[in-house]
Amino acid sequence: RSSFCTLLRKKIKMISSMFRIAGTAGLVVGGGLIGRNWLNGVVGDDPKKDRSDIAINIRRRLPSTIRLEYTNQGGEVVVGVLNSHLYSEEVTKFIILLDSQREQLKQHAAETLAKQLDEPFDSAIKRIEKFADWYFSYTTGYAILSKLLTSTASNAISITRANSISDEVRKDVENYIGLYYKNIVLRPEISDPLLSKAFINSLESSHEQYMKTVALCDEGIKAIIETHSPHVTKAQTMSVTLDWGAQSSKAQHLKSNFEKSPEASIGLVAAGSLLGKTLGSAAVSKGACGGLASKLATPFVTAAGSGGVTGALSGMLLGPGGAVVGAGVGVGIDMLLNKGTELVSRSAFEKDVQEAVESARIEWSDKTQKELNRAIDVWIDDSIQSLQFPEGAKSV
Repeated sequence: RSSFCTLLRKKIKMISSMFRIAGTAGLVVGGGLIGRNWLNGVVGDDPKKDRSDIAINIRRRLPSTIRLEYTNQGGEVVVGVLNSHLYSEEVTKFIILLDSQREQLKQHAAETLAKQLDEPFDSAIKRIEKFADWYFSYTTGYAILSKLLTSTASNAISITRANSISDEVRKDVENYIGLYYKNIVLRPEISDPLLSKAFINSLESSHEQYMKTVALCDEGIKAIIETHSPHVTKAQTMSVTLDWGAQSSKAQHLKSNFEKSPEASIGLVAAGSLLGKTLGSAAVSKGACGGLASKLATPFVTAAGSGGVTGALSGMLLGPGGAVVGAGVGVGIDMLLNKGTELVSRSAFEKDVQEAVESARIEWSDKTQKELNRAIDVWIDDSIQSLQFPEGAKSV
């Protein structure tokens, strides 16, 4: 019994020693990339500034001769026309009416725009699940790793400074993730025409509401506006150029937040390979190594409902091919950890992607709303100023 315990202690000591060696190997291999990622985090750029251009083709054309005055009477703002005695009573009333409709028209424009944007952005949000499927796929982690290693080798040839190489590698990997985010979630080829249509529909609806206000005045005033401000009564046009690249860049931070990083995978595979080689040469039993694999995998196997995976990996650890089998264990454990990462992080991941989509909606909605507000001001201000001409004066 004493000799058995001594032998067991020696085996445990040997295995513990091998774990330390394996761990060191994993840290050495993975540590370089960990350091690189840390450096990338330090020197990383913010997401690109959105340079979308949304412009309504209208501008002020008349000088501001007619001026309004705002007075506070009993807690309410009262609008008046300076030198109102110069204009007919009907003209003065219509000027005040037009100005009073300004905020209502802007509110209508905001509500219409929000409704118009629902379809394209709701569709994008529904595609987030598909993006998460791609992102948490085990093969995606290694595809990103492959991209990282290829980029490192490619940039090392032409760039000598470590920081510069790190910058270029980071950009390549970020662009890779951003490309999939754009192609799966944003889908510009479908979303761009839908969004352009939404913006134009909002403009047309706003202008229609403005024309309803003009229709409240008598025919004489309408004739004055159409004569001196034809640009405010004719159909309105707008140009839309959306910066999909800037929006794609918002997905570039997701890797560091949610993915079990590639360097961890390298460490597991390298450590598994070295450990497997040692255990294989020592002819350690299936059960001994099976306990290790089970212990490391159980939390994730239980959560994923994949109880058969551990046994399958354990059964691989036989024969002289310990290095290859050990690497298989490293990959196997890595796959389980990847599944565990998905189970723990997927909900937060999808929420973060949805925030990126909502950010695009907010940015483009704000740009469009500012243009709609500007156009409404032009319609109202130039309509008012068109009444400065003799046709609107009291003497006529």
